[in-house]
Amino acid sequence: MIKLLLLFTLLFSSASYAKWTKVVATDSNTFYIDVGKVKKKDGYVYYWELSDYLKLDKWKRMSSKSLMEGDCNIPRKAREIYVNYYSQPMGIGLASMSSSEKQDWHHSVPNSALERMLNFACIM
Repeated sequence: MIKLLLLFTLLFSSASYAKWTKVVATDSNTFYIDVGKVKKKDGYVYYWELSDYLKLDKWKRMSSKSLMEGDCNIPRKAREIYVNYYSQPMGIGLASMSSSEKQDWHHSVPNSALERMLNFACIM
């Protein structure tokens, strides 16, 4: 686990050079993928996702950046490997909280933001 996290830290370093591409907007969030850092390995796709919130959440955060692991097989699924939360939009400012615990897999629901993000990452 530590080796995998270190590998992705090196592969996906420096978010200041991110090439954020808007993929989907919902009633509460706008989701972007860093198209310059999408990687595929052993049937999985790894990508940085930026979630920009339309209003402050209850912890006074406005955005998050997550390293995602996606399975492009049908049915598609994804999970967070790492996430940082920010007090300003577009992942700007100091991270207010971080988590490096792999989350459970989430299967994509038709027409959901997760499905659209996975479809975008899987065809790159």
